[in-house]
Amino acid sequence: MFTKEFSLEQRIAACKMCYRMIVADHRVRETEHEILDDIELLMGLRGKVSREDLAIAPDLAVFDTDQSRVAVMLQLFAVAFADRQIHDDELEILRRYAHTFGLSAEKFEEIATWGRRHSVLFEQARDIINV
Repeated sequence: MFTKEFSLEQRIAACKMCYRMIVADHRVRETEHEILDDIELLMGLRGKVSREDLAIAPDLAVFDTDQSRVAVMLQLFAVAFADRQIHDDELEILRRYAHTFGLSAEKFEEIATWGRRHSVLFEQARDIINV
């Protein structure tokens, strides 16, 4: 999405973070598998990161600019809202990442609001094309 300028290290970390969001609620839905596959493809990581690698903690220090931190948070909220709801465990992970990145409560809520709107539009698009 907004990650095209990410370095390889940032793309790998973002992919690991997305994986953590997907497994956080202990219910992995088909749409979440599709999202992770799409992320790996779009980030040029298909076949380069194993499921075992994804389970290793991401290096958050690679997100060294405000833009990269916000971009990865947008991606994470898109993943978290893939099922149109945020589980408490997902929200806790998002809050920890935001705290680590030094994001304000206002910025966190702005990103969360975008995530909610994005999920509605994504579902509408799926309905339009009958998927």
